[in-house]
Amino acid sequence: MGQSRGRFVPEYKDESMKLAVDSGRPISAVTEGLAQIFRILIGCDRGLASHPC
Repeated sequence: MGQSRGRFVPEYKDESMKLAVDSGRPISAVTEGLAQIFRILIGCDRGLASHPC
């Protein structure tokens, strides 16, 4: 059986769309930036030495 995708809270979706609209950047650029932040936060949570946390 396949993995289910994560669910995002409505506030995250709203703020993500505001960021895309207000910044004037393409949605792909905004999502890549958010993904980088997420990867950093996950790495910090796991205590990886390669992250500056």
